[in-house]
Amino acid sequence: IYKARQFKRIILKSIINETSYAVSTQEVRPLLTGINLKITGDMLECIATDSYRLSKKRIILDSEVKDNVDIIIPNRNLNEIIKKEDSISLKTILLIIPETEYVIL
Repeated sequence: IYKARQFKRIILKSIINETSYAVSTQEVRPLLTGINLKITGDMLECIATDSYRLSKKRIILDSEVKDNVDIIIPNRNLNEIIKKEDSISLKTILLIIPETEYVIL
């Protein structure tokens, strides 16, 4: 079972750029190697930490979402999204989110 969420490219890119600096690079703690993407109602919240630094970004979405989302997306995958979307001119990015808490892209 999957949920699809569409984001404006510029918003997703700014969130990744503003939070990814705090992501851990140590694979020993895999939950800290990603950004926690949380959507509740009309609030998008992204949190990253390496247990020393913490970054948090909140954005109010254009419309309210029925189903809440709380997942961790690995930073290396988010960086790939940024690289790919820079090479093509997309206005929106569609994320397909499974019902589990951890996404491996």
